Amino acid sequence: MSMTSKNHHLRLILIEDEANDSEEIINLLRSGGCPVQAERVENAADMKQLLESGQWDMIMARMPHKDFPPVDALAEAVRSGQDLSFLILTDENVENSNEVMELLRSGARGAVSMCSPEHLRLVVGRELQDLEARRAQRYFTQKYFDSERRGRDLLESSRDAIAYVRDGVYVYANGAYIKRFGFAGLWELQGELLLETVSKDDQNKVKSFLRSYAEGEQGQQEIQLQGRNTDGHTFETTMELRTATLGGEPCVQITIRERSHSKELENRVRQLKNLDQITGLFNRQYFLRRLNAEVKKAKQGHANGALLYIEIDNFKRIQEQLGVAASDHLLVDIARVLRKKGNLAQGLSRFYTNIFTAVVRNCNAATAGKIADLLRAMIERHVSEIKGHSLQATCSIGVTLINESVPNAQEVLARASKACAESREAGGNRVTQFVPVVEDMAEREMQSEWVKRIRLALEEGGLHLLFQPIVSL
Repeated sequence: MSMTSKNHHLRLILIEDEANDSEEIINLLRSGGCPVQAERVENAADMKQLLESGQWDMIMARMPHKDFPPVDALAEAVRSGQDLSFLILTDENVENSNEVMELLRSGARGAVSMCSPEHLRLVVGRELQDLEARRAQRYFTQKYFDSERRGRDLLESSRDAIAYVRDGVYVYANGAYIKRFGFAGLWELQGELLLETVSKDDQNKVKSFLRSYAEGEQGQQEIQLQGRNTDGHTFETTMELRTATLGGEPCVQITIRERSHSKELENRVRQLKNLDQITGLFNRQYFLRRLNAEVKKAKQGHANGALLYIEIDNFKRIQEQLGVAASDHLLVDIARVLRKKGNLAQGLSRFYTNIFTAVVRNCNAATAGKIADLLRAMIERHVSEIKGHSLQATCSIGVTLINESVPNAQEVLARASKACAESREAGGNRVTQFVPVVEDMAEREMQSEWVKRIRLALEEGGLHLLFQPIVSL
């Protein structure tokens, strides 16, 4: 079984006296199926410089080391703040070494005797699995909090009055709910009993639901009742009560619908459905609908155009070095750059993780190519400031025409993606136009191509009579 996940190189710092010993370790790991990107250091200054230059996975420190003791190396690794594994390498049995025990107490992940190469491979494999699990946990934890934050934002922007109750006590409510019941703010509502905001005649209805909820019943109930605000006035309302969770804890969600949603709010919700939550550009679903419409118009002979397929180069490496949050920041920054030329490329969308798409209307291949190269140059020149690093990203762009001969939107996407892949494989930071070969053409396109050839031959006298049968009339 491979020590690392697919396409992942072990980024390793080796603290060794001799270069030959470092090569021996690297070859040992590679022979076990572990791709290694390693750097050897001999002192704290070199190690600090490496740690500041990017993200590393593991440090292996030889014990003893004549110039750079493992205890100093471990302290430098801890100061860097990086989540990495620190392993101690010795030439003898380490079980009874007080120095090793102290290093393990201080944060070293393990100690391995070089007398057992297979043991080293197993320990490295285990550490990498643990490291990837920790990074994945942080990634999904961040996604969870981002999702919860977006949920809170949606709650606050909702015209429906929404509150959460746990054990019959308010724990959270949005602005609409607070305003409806006349509270000064969330601080005043939190800790208030739900029954205090319901008229006495209707409190039994609410108690019945809360009792069912406490007994483990799930579901939703709609209750017509008299609400009561802070000054004692009552009002007719309908409460929707359902089981929910807030902050990972079970609770009851109360919703009071706003029956008079404005057109403005409906339009806003419709817009949000079409937008990517990170970049603010259109999302994949919206772009696919738009591309289908563009292809339909082109096939009807109304308008030709082109599809631009823009992929950020080396994005996976950037994501591994800077982290998910920082790479998302880079995407937002690049989206801001592309948006400046929104008048040239319409429907600008985040189509995939690091891929943007746009349509250029009423253009030929030359015009589409010029616009694509303009966008490429803008991205190349732009400097993004991320986590204290200045980063200049580049992109590969594929361009394909949208005209009456294209079969469908999926084929247009496939062609643009293929052209983009050619740009990427040629080194990136370039524009490639899709040029169909006969094997790639749909039947209608082949017919159209032959019509063009025959017309050109007729106009330029390129046809030669080779045989003409003569028959008796």
